[in-house]
Amino acid sequence: MSKILLKLIPVIFFAVIFSYVLFNLDYPQSLTSATAFQLISFLIPLYLLITFILNLFLNFLPLAGISSLGLIILLTLKALDSLNLVTGGLTAVSVGLFISYFKKNKRGSLTNYSKIPTLTKLKKGK
Repeated sequence: MSKILLKLIPVIFFAVIFSYVLFNLDYPQSLTSATAFQLISFLIPLYLLITFILNLFLNFLPLAGISSLGLIILLTLKALDSLNLVTGGLTAVSVGLFISYFKKNKRGSLTNYSKIPTLTKLKKGK
């Protein structure tokens, strides 16, 4: 139970920060007219909030971070009205490749064969 509470603390923290940004800061007329401060103050808390929410379910922070980055890219493409089948597919493929690169190694060994002879065993065999 305490592990879930420890994972909920960052979610609540970044939800409060994102809510503050959403309700108290001035918003631009469009995404293209936004300043760098407005973009950073909106996207960073949103990214961290989505990352820690996904981490509750996935239990692997790099996988949650990559997935949330893919969602942010899709949201940005949708806001710029340039999300179509090609850009969405390329984003999905790139996120999938990143996820496959950073997936958990379930085996403890670097090779499939777990009984690799050591030099001492080879020396004793001669």
